[in-house]
Amino acid sequence: MNIQRIGIAALSFSATTGLLYLIGHIWTVSSLMFHYEYQDEANGFSLTCGSFLPVLIGLGASFITEKSFGQARNK
Repeated sequence: MNIQRIGIAALSFSATTGLLYLIGHIWTVSSLMFHYEYQDEANGFSLTCGSFLPVLIGLGASFITEKSFGQARNK
């Protein structure tokens, strides 16, 4: 695997994920927002995490980008 293909995949993943999280926070779309909450309250322990939908979409976008980039280079 070429380092350029890895760079393109990483760039498309981070750009897509970052853009989706930004859209989620700007327009308050809860399925696209990342929120983290931690409460201990004397060892009552509570933990809440955010949406991983942008991460999954980013993985899909990086996979498609990497495959299309690889096919274009092979031609």
